Amino acid sequence: MGILLLRFPPKPASGLSQASIFGASLGGILVNIRKRHPDEHIRDTKGTPSESQPGKIMSYEKGKGPMEIEGDRQKYLDGGDGKRKFYTRPVIDYDMALFLAPMEMAGAVLGVIIQR
Repeated sequence: MGILLLRFPPKPASGLSQASIFGASLGGILVNIRKRHPDEHIRDTKGTPSESQPGKIMSYEKGKGPMEIEGDRQKYLDGGDGKRKFYTRPVIDYDMALFLAPMEMAGAVLGVIIQR
């Protein structure tokens, strides 16, 4: 964009591009770092093993009405019975960032090596 719109030479345009991308990503992190995922009560497992069908997982909510589901959630929030667990998570998936960042850096290094 710097080359086309502002008529910058390629070297300063690429530096400006990198600085603006860094600034935008830093702003996104600062805005979202303390936010939590909107779905506040996510269960830690997919369900419970089915007694009638071995190997099949049954949803916690299977066969329950809205009042029973809310009661189950409230029971957990009050201490629960240790079998039903919920968790909350941040908007930013830090595990994915920790996984992708080294791959991105390795790709950049590999690209520089190949380009030479």
